[in-house]
Amino acid sequence: MHDKESWAWLIETIEERQPSILINLGDYGDNACVSSWRNGEEQPLIDEYRSIEEGTTELNDVSPKSKKVLMLGNHDERILRPEFAKLSDCLDIKKHVRPLRKWKVIEYQEDRGHTYTFGQITCCHGFSVQLSTIKREAVDLGVPYGLYIHAHTHKPEVPRKIMLTISTSIPWWYANVGCLIDFAKAKKQYMKKKNDSHWGHALIYGWASTKRRHDGQRNWEAELIKRKMAWD
Repeated sequence: MHDKESWAWLIETIEERQPSILINLGDYGDNACVSSWRNGEEQPLIDEYRSIEEGTTELNDVSPKSKKVLMLGNHDERILRPEFAKLSDCLDIKKHVRPLRKWKVIEYQEDRGHTYTFGQITCCHGFSVQLSTIKREAVDLGVPYGLYIHAHTHKPEVPRKIMLTISTSIPWWYANVGCLIDFAKAKKQYMKKKNDSHWGHALIYGWASTKRRHDGQRNWEAELIKRKMAWD
């Protein structure tokens, strides 16, 4: 369900910048055929995997030297849920999308052992939709003076320091990388249920010292690069 124009923009940006670490924050596939919200119009799982294989091959080709990480999201995780336990081993994306063998794949669980970290940066698909709980995630999963990057709400947000009150902050930051979903298709499935006008196509690019994690100062910089929002 990726937007083709924004996917092309993503590929072009990655090829131009050649990051040392390339991180996909999840919901790479929708797995809608096993969703409790399915409506009969879902793409067959094999077609999803073929599309993901094409996209992964393209990413591997345009940034061959980067370390590559896939954080599974809640949509990716659908196929691995307990009710599909007898099938999930056969349907696991890691086994069916061969280009992912070049990627480190991290399962979707809310603990530090299932995040990806480098220096003071912590990456995770995310679990919360409310700002208060997103802030809690940033503190629970991240580190002081660090940046917690998530994508669960599909809402691009620049790195922000956590404010407890108007005048009181703590040294944790959070950011949202957005999504690449095809808004025209998503409107039929998701946006008719709620106001998702803040969804957007974006990525986050930056640097971090991998040698400093708990030294009482911020050792990273990151910028949100946004292409378009849902109603642009």
